[in-house]
Amino acid sequence: MKKNIFAVIIALIAAFAFMITGCAPQNDSSPKPAYTDYYEGFNLNNQVGSLVKDGSSNYSVVIPENATPAEEQAAFELVRYVAQSTGVQIPTVRDTAFVESSNRHYFSIGRTTFRNSAGLIGDDLDLNGDGFVIKTQGENVIVDARTDRGFLYGTYEFLEKMVGVKFLAPDETYIPSLSEIPVYETDLLSVPAFRLRTYLNYMEHPLGFDEEFSAHSRNLSNWNTFSDRFGGKGPIYGRGEGTHNARLYVPAEKYGTRESTGYTGEFAPDHDPHPEFYIQAPGATIDWNVGAYLTIDWTNGIAEDGTLDESMDVSVAKVVIEEMKKDILANPEAEYILFEQEDTIDPVVDQEQIDKYGASGVLIRFCNVVATELQKWADAELDGREIKIVTFAYNQTQNAPVKKENGKYVPNDSTVIPADNVYIRLAYSVFEYYSYDDERQSEQVREMSASWSSICENFFFWGYDAMYGGDGTASGDFIVYNPSLGGAYDTIQMLRRIGVEYVMMQSSHCAPNDWQAYLKHYVWSKLMWNPDQEVTRLVEEYITGYYGPAADKVREMINLLDAHYGKIVAEIPDIAARSAYWKSEIGNGSNLSIELLDKAVAILEEGEQIVQADETLTSGAKDNIMRRLAAVKVTPLWMKLKFFSELNPLADSREKTELAILLNNTAGQGGVKRLNENEDLTGRLSLSYGI
Repeated sequence: MKKNIFAVIIALIAAFAFMITGCAPQNDSSPKPAYTDYYEGFNLNNQVGSLVKDGSSNYSVVIPENATPAEEQAAFELVRYVAQSTGVQIPTVRDTAFVESSNRHYFSIGRTTFRNSAGLIGDDLDLNGDGFVIKTQGENVIVDARTDRGFLYGTYEFLEKMVGVKFLAPDETYIPSLSEIPVYETDLLSVPAFRLRTYLNYMEHPLGFDEEFSAHSRNLSNWNTFSDRFGGKGPIYGRGEGTHNARLYVPAEKYGTRESTGYTGEFAPDHDPHPEFYIQAPGATIDWNVGAYLTIDWTNGIAEDGTLDESMDVSVAKVVIEEMKKDILANPEAEYILFEQEDTIDPVVDQEQIDKYGASGVLIRFCNVVATELQKWADAELDGREIKIVTFAYNQTQNAPVKKENGKYVPNDSTVIPADNVYIRLAYSVFEYYSYDDERQSEQVREMSASWSSICENFFFWGYDAMYGGDGTASGDFIVYNPSLGGAYDTIQMLRRIGVEYVMMQSSHCAPNDWQAYLKHYVWSKLMWNPDQEVTRLVEEYITGYYGPAADKVREMINLLDAHYGKIVAEIPDIAARSAYWKSEIGNGSNLSIELLDKAVAILEEGEQIVQADETLTSGAKDNIMRRLAAVKVTPLWMKLKFFSELNPLADSREKTELAILLNNTAGQGGVKRLNENEDLTGRLSLSYGI
């Protein structure tokens, strides 16, 4: 039976009231303002028309005569999802062919003549890149933006709010069955809180990039390039994948030697070797293509006063500047250029420089020179195009180059203050149970943003929302339960408060079908656009749509584990702050019980029984939900196996092997493959149990 969307809206509002108490993260204890603006901009008290009613529509979707691929895509998706919801196919026409009448109205998408004459977006309106406007004029609807992505996002907003479509996961889009889609008086301005956004799990990483779903989720990052259908290139570029890439701006084929860079290819015809341009980690095996254990000399070419050393004919600084000019010319849409230190090596080795400027200060001095020289060039030759250089505050350079005097932060030297066009990517290289500025956090974590804010106003952010390391291995554990959502609201508020422009939360980037990462991708993607949304509502929205009749059981298992860890942390309040990776202290066998994990498994098996008994589901729908439940069940089964000896001191090896076989079969059913960044789950089970 098809429903009116207004009835769906009323039901959703009532459901959200329940959701707030249904699945609240245990570490989310601070009071939050009520989120009442879900339908902001849509006046539900004034219906002006019906996009679809009683099996027909008197609307046309109107796009420009010379529509871009993205404008065409937005129209296609509106028509597609409305048809799937109502069975009604709305025609798409070009603006030059559309004739408005008393019984024919338009839904304008893109740079149409109707949009142009409406004048909805003035020159002084800040849309932070891909923001958009949705406005009704009488019964007509106009989606307006400055960018192709903005037109897509505005269309998705209408689909989500007025049709009830939910883009939950690559394998699940919820589409309600409706008899009417009312058009309400609308005057909506939607601007993203952050210019760039990504929750870097498998479907956002090049390993498993799902372009359409990423666009639906409004993720935009340096990791992937969208086709023109989904908005094209974003305003960010960096060689390689844009991270840990500094060496790529001093090409080994031109300036390296075999010994200094590990480069094995052909040298350039104008090869000019300068082994002093590169720094290696002591005793490490160097491979240029991998980039680990190798970086550039961040002091080479920088004068003592923090300017370009013109006394050197060739230097690292001069080479980087010339190489970046090539990228800037080749990527005219790029506003931000990523230039970041490599991983697994301290970028600064000169102790005298470290003592004077701080390790991060050395990097800033270098980036200031590069940014200043590039902007001079752009002003002279590129009509003043703005160039922004982004560098890392990571590992050795995590702390700001400041000291405290009389209770205030002061820079170590005037030359370590970032230039106006230099951005610092803060890298909180630990997973934290609490938000980063929570009073229960360690002092170092809490003061990181405060100390950086004392000298800088331009920030990117790189956080971690998966278990990288911290359990006695270098690789970590993606499968063990990770109760991190409780701190999400306060963390996103903090990031907005300090002026971050790009938020990246790194999750299990190489792990398909990670059920925790899929859930958190939905939540974080919504928060990165609008940080004021309620985490509990978003969690419930996802669970209800993704697990169908088994949703209550998934919710029950999550609540069970959240309550368990919440109790442990409550008994030792600072335990999460003391541990860089909290699970090394509380996420281990000594704080678990076989009864807890058996109960978690039993709850999910009850969910499986509910699904199998549901006669309203097709066999295909049952198979999908059973697969999703299997992926969830891998978590308690793995925890039982990982801590088997601690939880079952009297059990024999046969029981352990049987559990490993069950886990392997369940992981196969759920499509769960990765244990951590460097290891397959099946590989671990095969090595340990011969499966």
